[in-house]
Amino acid sequence: MGIVNAFINQIGRELGRDAYRSLASNSRGIQRKKHNIEEEELILDQVINFQLSEDDQKTFRNLANLVEKAEHTNYEDFEWNELFYELDNKIDFCKANLSPEYKVQLEKLDEINAKNYKFIKSKHYNYVDSVIKYFENMVSDLSKKKISLAVVLTLFGLRASYLGEKIIYTVINILYLFIYFRFYISQWMDYI
Repeated sequence: MGIVNAFINQIGRELGRDAYRSLASNSRGIQRKKHNIEEEELILDQVINFQLSEDDQKTFRNLANLVEKAEHTNYEDFEWNELFYELDNKIDFCKANLSPEYKVQLEKLDEINAKNYKFIKSKHYNYVDSVIKYFENMVSDLSKKKISLAVVLTLFGLRASYLGEKIIYTVINILYLFIYFRFYISQWMDYI
């Protein structure tokens, strides 16, 4: 059953990622990852490269800083899930390897990480639902259009405007029709 759930979750992530990418490219162009100048690497890379220090206090502080940074992660970024799983693994690793005096603090850190995970997960689900709703609305709007009228408007280069596409497509279509008929009429006149 766990394999089936993992497979379904993977399909959902891929569909959401595709929907997000197409929405982002249509509305804002390609969006680049945000990267703070004072950080030398992304938060996920910092968590993956996390290692124990000589001092347990320094190790705990580094781990606490990573949990705090993860609290402000972008829920639209599809790496948030991996980030929280990696953090959970690092916290469990520190529970096993740090001195027992940090056990209570690490438990609190684990609770904070779980709370942050649930919060980002709910925001991510709301975001994916809004993207899906956007595409469902777009499909329902297109289904209200009459195909026969769209075919007739194609002959005049106005189909793009009727279907709600960008106005530049209509201008280009009309320009192509004008050029086509201009050459067609000039060739037909030369023939006669």
